[in-house]
Amino acid sequence: MANQTPQPEVYSTRHTFTAVAAGSSDTQTVFTNQANNETVRISALSANILTSAGVPIAAVDNDFSVRIRVGNASVPFTDFDIGVIHQSDSNTLVFAVPILVLFQQPISVEVINNNGGTSTAIVKISLHAELTLQQASCRECGLHHPRNSGCPIPRGDA
Repeated sequence: MANQTPQPEVYSTRHTFTAVAAGSSDTQTVFTNQANNETVRISALSANILTSAGVPIAAVDNDFSVRIRVGNASVPFTDFDIGVIHQSDSNTLVFAVPILVLFQQPISVEVINNNGGTSTAIVKISLHAELTLQQASCRECGLHHPRNSGCPIPRGDA
């Protein structure tokens, strides 16, 4: 339940690859635990590729991609190259339009190892989001405000 609206949230997953063939993947599910009158908007994704010792991995071994699913649909419909995100200064990709997650829609984060290899790689994905109360048009006042909160009290003229 949101304590403030919007409330910042970070949902993180950790994917470990050890001596796997190219094309193998690891999928983790994120549950937002939102109420039925709340929505989650994911606005950015950050990625870190680390060795088993926790050191950022070399640029030659970072051929990974990520796919985000909300419910049973991929959003957006293509994969993201994590290597490019990992090599950037901020390690973050900001979406042009946020990904909307409604009530009881699980988020699946699938990381695909495109290069294989014999060393261990740990991929950490963080989804930067905000949890908000759903806005509704009020029949009485015509304004948009959270459901079940009642109409805002109008200010009187001084």
